[in-house]
Amino acid sequence: MARWSFPRIRRGALPRSLADLASPLYLLQLRLGLSWLAWPLLGTAAAAYRRTVLRHTAVVAIVGSYGKTTTTRAVAAALGLAEPPVSARNSWSAVALRVLRAHPGRPLCVEVGISRAGQMRRYGRTLRPDVVVLTAIGGEHYRSLGSLEAIAAEKAEMLRALRPGGVAVVNGDDERVRQIAAAHGGRVVTCGLGAGSEVRAMRLVPDWPRGSTLEVALPGYQGEARLALFGEPGARAALAAIAVARELGVAPSVALARIVAVVPSTGRLQPVPLASGVALLRDDYKSGIETIEVCLAAFAAVPARRRVLVVGDVEEPRRSQHALTRELGRRGAAVASRVLYVGHHGADLRAGTRQAGLPRQAVTEHRDVHEVAATLRSELRSGDVVLIKGRHNQKLARVAMLLGGIEITCRLRSCPAVGTLCDFCPLAVETERTAGGAGARGVAAGTSNRE
Repeated sequence: MARWSFPRIRRGALPRSLADLASPLYLLQLRLGLSWLAWPLLGTAAAAYRRTVLRHTAVVAIVGSYGKTTTTRAVAAALGLAEPPVSARNSWSAVALRVLRAHPGRPLCVEVGISRAGQMRRYGRTLRPDVVVLTAIGGEHYRSLGSLEAIAAEKAEMLRALRPGGVAVVNGDDERVRQIAAAHGGRVVTCGLGAGSEVRAMRLVPDWPRGSTLEVALPGYQGEARLALFGEPGARAALAAIAVARELGVAPSVALARIVAVVPSTGRLQPVPLASGVALLRDDYKSGIETIEVCLAAFAAVPARRRVLVVGDVEEPRRSQHALTRELGRRGAAVASRVLYVGHHGADLRAGTRQAGLPRQAVTEHRDVHEVAATLRSELRSGDVVLIKGRHNQKLARVAMLLGGIEITCRLRSCPAVGTLCDFCPLAVETERTAGGAGARGVAAGTSNRE
């Protein structure tokens, strides 16, 4: 298949040539652009629907810099709702359509993402939530908002939109989230692994690759369950879901039993065992520095013959990309004995890995995902575990798909497809599964694929 060249479709951009119109990715992005243009009409209709038909319906809004997708799915499960629709979009018309498709009397969970100042206030006026979950504050959208303080202020707008008597369920382990909660005049429930949280993880034991064992405690209840979600992010999602369910009248024991069925979201701390005995840990959807830190901490807890790190550039850096990449090299070398890098700052990464004591030959730089996959096929042995982590536009998910037995015809090094997951992209064509692949597309059957 040809290497498509087309403009990034935003705000209804027109095609530059007939070749653009022939591209499946262009058509996909064109549909997203038209969806963006429909927001004024759909947003107005959704706000009216919320104030009339859904006026007695409980609405839960999930916001934050990261952790939203898994938390949304956990909250829906805890409330006994159907799996949220498969979508990589959580803004503009996608938010409005979630409201317009809701059934009166059944709780509605809406994941809400922003990219610029002023958006959250508009979403708040549309949703008028009864419960707001604030997962974390990080550097995503740092370029458009300018500072962590501005990012925090934008996320806090949803708390201001709470209906009278509403409650904010917040991550008690995140300092900036706690600051937002302290300034909030309404009721707040904290969740976390620390002793100060109201809904707390008393014990969290990784069970690679099956998930984690979580013991949770809150006033009047203490229980334990084996989750399919892996690591601290999965535990935080479960804790928030239990807190939301309790506020909406679901017993914590019932909520916890329901959350057990939630599997990892595609590309978010997703364990993927292969038939060859190699295992992947996919966290390839985006690569903010905070999510890198979380992933490396989870990776360090994975038992393996050898840990291999496939990594791209840091997304939306708040300081020099050179300095961040050197830091990434140091941190990666602390948990992995082999590093494969795809990006534009290889010298910086190698400098960081050398500072951490990793041998020069253990670090290699690669041009694209096909080269990475070919190298891994020749090197990996049973018992090895590979963490895949990279920027959204690098689409390192294709490494996992190639190792899982899917032939990827796409050769794009930087993909302009906003909000499109490789697992469902029209340029990723499944032809045949190799002996090493099990469960290739989505690389885990039944996982959700949302931003």
